[in-house]
Amino acid sequence: MNIDPEKFTELGISAIKEMAEAAKRNGQQEVEVWHLLSALMAQEDGIVPALLEETGVGVAPVQLSLQRELKALPKIAGDVNTARSYASSALTEAVEKGQEISRKMEDDYVSTEHLLLGLASVGKPETFKQFLKNFELSEKKIMKSLKELRGGQKVTSRTPENSFRALKKYGIDLVEQAKSGKL
Repeated sequence: MNIDPEKFTELGISAIKEMAEAAKRNGQQEVEVWHLLSALMAQEDGIVPALLEETGVGVAPVQLSLQRELKALPKIAGDVNTARSYASSALTEAVEKGQEISRKMEDDYVSTEHLLLGLASVGKPETFKQFLKNFELSEKKIMKSLKELRGGQKVTSRTPENSFRALKKYGIDLVEQAKSGKL
C-alpha cells in the first residue's frame, strides 16, 4: 500500500496507523477493511461518525455489528508483531480508491471521508459489501451526506474536520430554510 503521509489529513493518517494497532490488539496479522472502518468510526472528532448520523444510520448500530465482524476474523497464536502485519488486497484497493476520490473531488489532502468512500466504492470482500448494504451505506448515499456536511468546502488543510463541524454548527442552511418556508 503506497501511502505518503504528507498527502493525508492528520485524522486520515491517524486512522491508517490505528487500523494496524486494532488488528494487533485483536490478534490479527492481516489488516482488513474492517480495521479501517473501525479506526474511522473511533474518531469522535472525525467526520465519519457525523456522516453516519447524517445518512440516518447512526454510529451505535454500525459499531455493534462491526465489533462482531472484527471478532470473527482469523487470529494468530502468540504476539502479533506490527512489522509483520500486512494489508489485505481489499484494504489496499480501498485506500487507493480513497486517494483517487480525493483527487477527483479536487481536495488537497486525503481525508477520512475519502477513505470511507473508498471502502464503500470497492465493497470487498463480499461480507463487507453485504455489511454496507445492510446499513444502506452506498457510495452515493455517503457522498450526498458529505456534500450536506461540507457545504461546498474543499479539503485544503491537514485539519479540515474543524472547519466542517464549525460550518454545520454555526452556519445557516439557506436551502433548508427555503424548503421549509422559513425564508
